[in-house]
Amino acid sequence: MAIIVYNLVELFNIVEKKRKKDHNIMTTADNKEDRRDGMKHHNACEDTIMGAIEAINRVLKHNGTNYSRDFEPYIAESYQADMALEEPQIFERHRESYLNSVKMLVAFLDHKDEYTKGHCERVTRYAVMLGQALAMDERDIMNLELAALLHDIGKLAVPDDIINKEGKLTAQEYDIIKMHPAVGYELIKDIAFLEVSKNVLLQHHERIDGKGYPLGLNGAEIDTMSRILSIADAYDAMTSSRPYRKDALSKESAIGQLKMSRGSQFDTDIVDVFIRLLQSDEVA
Repeated sequence: MAIIVYNLVELFNIVEKKRKKDHNIMTTADNKEDRRDGMKHHNACEDTIMGAIEAINRVLKHNGTNYSRDFEPYIAESYQADMALEEPQIFERHRESYLNSVKMLVAFLDHKDEYTKGHCERVTRYAVMLGQALAMDERDIMNLELAALLHDIGKLAVPDDIINKEGKLTAQEYDIIKMHPAVGYELIKDIAFLEVSKNVLLQHHERIDGKGYPLGLNGAEIDTMSRILSIADAYDAMTSSRPYRKDALSKESAIGQLKMSRGSQFDTDIVDVFIRLLQSDEVA
């Protein structure tokens, strides 16, 4: 239990630092637009903090207690003891703890967007299946799994009226949506066990042809795990109902879209493997 709580507390503290920074911008910036952005990010951080506290309390519930900052030295001490005792088996023994820490936060995030509830879990399932089909090693699979679960965490900074807007987004609204990979990266960049996953998350909207965001990377510049995540994310988006498109595409129609985007949006070799999985009914 200690490692789960420790990871959540670590996230809590990182986001709390960012919240204070955004609060300072919100109250002192000369430019009205900067103050508005500071307020938006400040509020997003507060939502994340409340989610972390809720998750921590869930873990501590069996002891009949609630989260307090006074617990942190004891949690950290217990965590360090766990790590020292289990050093040879850190990866195996703590894999589930890392995943459970992240899943608790994702469960909270699901409440923000009713249309994408379960999206992160489905994307994770597709990404892991694709990674396994590509014979990735177990450590890379875990890092991919963590990145997939958290890939939309940056949408906490996107106003609900944009997230849930029915119909086409304006250019300005789309620019705000495109911030979410970078915002997500900033939220998790200092969490030790997400050292690899943070870059996978950051690049999951890059395109092979260089027309993606936020970095405009192309081809081999894009991390392999990000190329996998991009395909899994796009497939679930196509086959799920969204505010801007109530009717989900069929599997056959989605496969057609994936084929059309080979070599432009998606890595040709990786998307071909995913299409084979879809056509063999290994992916529902």
